[in-house]
Amino acid sequence: MTSKHSANLLDKYNLWSAQSEASYEPWLKVHDVSSKGVSSIVLGRTTGRNHHFLSLIELSAFLLLDWNEDVIDIKEQFALDPIQSNLLADETGIKHPAVRGKLIVMTTDLLIKLRKQSMLIAIQIKPSEQLDDPRVIEKLELERRYWARKKVTFLILTEKDIPKSVVENVQWLQPMLAESLTTSELEHKLQLYRHIATQCLVTMPIRMLSQQIDTAYDLPMGESLKDLRKLVAHRYISVDLAHPFYELTVKDILDGSDTSRGQVYAITR
Repeated sequence: MTSKHSANLLDKYNLWSAQSEASYEPWLKVHDVSSKGVSSIVLGRTTGRNHHFLSLIELSAFLLLDWNEDVIDIKEQFALDPIQSNLLADETGIKHPAVRGKLIVMTTDLLIKLRKQSMLIAIQIKPSEQLDDPRVIEKLELERRYWARKKVTFLILTEKDIPKSVVENVQWLQPMLAESLTTSELEHKLQLYRHIATQCLVTMPIRMLSQQIDTAYDLPMGESLKDLRKLVAHRYISVDLAHPFYELTVKDILDGSDTSRGQVYAITR
């Protein structure tokens, strides 16, 4: 790494790596690359900052992790030290990633921190069909060795590892996280839902329950369903996100709510 390009790249990396935890910005943002997939910027529940994703599968993986109470930090497009990755490439005989012959900084799609012992896990996300490409496998091996030297667990995820129904549910709930509500407001909505739910058949679908609440309290149609989304999004009601939301019943609401605890509940999986 002696060329002017390499020196500039290293300067850029050193500047990036000097950023604080609180002000983290990904190495790559949606406007930096021409993505083949659906790029997006999403507000994270765990971090409280905007996250940049270059494909739908990356976003899907993030949504699952962002919903997991065991995850306390998520960093996307985390840059690998170019000096270390280049040395690894020389040692292994694996060609280091480059564009038009110029070295680039490798990135790991997601670097997460778990609550337990602040354990780090590095995750690379790939469409399953790409795992048949020898060059993709080479780069993954280079990345795996990089994290192995840092004693960090390295995982590869594909779309086959991400339950579609869970992602759809989280996508439906996530906008409610931006709603500004006090604890007392959420607890009041929870008590209202429980009060009416106890008077209904346990097999009644929640959509029908919501319609009854709207009618009984002269609310705009859909208002109480939105309130239910807020309660689930803020973990005042815990539900099994592996099932489509529209299949939930009154029993699920009663089983998943508890007025004695105004706290965040873990996802049931």
